[in-house]
Amino acid sequence: MKRNVFNQYLSESNFRELFITEMGWNNPSGATLLPEYTIDERTFQIEQIAERSGFQILQCKVDEIPVSSICKKLDTKLRKNAENYICIFVVPDTMHHLWVAPVKKVEKRDLVLVEYDTVDKASFLFEKMEGLSFSLDDETPTILDIIEKVQAAFLINSEKITKDFYAGFKKEHTNFAKFITGIDDHLADKDNKNKQWYTSVMLNRLMFCYFIQKKGFLDGDVDYLRHKLEWTQENEGEDRFFNKFYKGFLVSLFHDGLNAPHHDQAFETVYGRIPYLNGGMFDVHQIEQDYAGLDIADEAFRSLFDFFDKWHWHLDDRMTATCWAISSSSTSTTVPRWEPTTPRKTSRST
Repeated sequence: MKRNVFNQYLSESNFRELFITEMGWNNPSGATLLPEYTIDERTFQIEQIAERSGFQILQCKVDEIPVSSICKKLDTKLRKNAENYICIFVVPDTMHHLWVAPVKKVEKRDLVLVEYDTVDKASFLFEKMEGLSFSLDDETPTILDIIEKVQAAFLINSEKITKDFYAGFKKEHTNFAKFITGIDDHLADKDNKNKQWYTSVMLNRLMFCYFIQKKGFLDGDVDYLRHKLEWTQENEGEDRFFNKFYKGFLVSLFHDGLNAPHHDQAFETVYGRIPYLNGGMFDVHQIEQDYAGLDIADEAFRSLFDFFDKWHWHLDDRMTATCWAISSSSTSTTVPRWEPTTPRKTSRST
């Protein structure tokens, strides 16, 4: 199958023809509509659109793509009618789709989620279509054969995404520290425990902000941080904006915005509508109290945001409060927070 043909099926949300005409799956036998399922006051009507040896391809039209916690609850109910399946959620008249594939990880059933809203972001799926396709010359596969194909297509990628993210995140952590000044500057970065500690604090904060901005919680702007970085740079100057991104914007966003229950009109004029997050992440940190001259150059944020923008961000309600979900080519995986050991306070030079 050529990529342009695959893209056409996706743009039309025509998954029945994709699987049956292009990939050699069969028409479902018998009734195609599954029972309605109600999860957290949302009702899902799921239809079987193709099958092969008992493995089902399902489709569900939705007004809003369900979060992973909903998918997990739905999977529990679906297993009574479809133990082995791929379910594709579709927002009608859009390219916003979510593929959900149950996989087994260390004897535990889990879900891999593949979400995209443009054909470019669906490149991972196209790469996997050949492995999920059949020809007339193929021997009739068993249900175990197909489960193995689906497992190979989705599970391996999920694990690779985790490794790729951590490899890139580690490089960004090292790079970000280079742009921090005012924390024991006489020490080399690798030996500067407090600078490494504060780098982790900042990356945790900024990573969390990326999640909530993609939900529209930061003034309704899904690219809030990058837009505000550009805004501070455009308005920098003695008579326009008194400081750069870190001191002139982020510090107040963290301490007076996300960490404060009430925001006055002057604050909202600059920062917009910002939620109050009562979790401690945005409290004034010990490092911030101890090092009054602390500053971070704009270059640190440009580089970090370029890295973050390569990934698809969304809150994953299955995870604990210290875990989030992230994806590239939109395959969901778990990203725990970076939790460094709290170092002992080192002496500043006099």
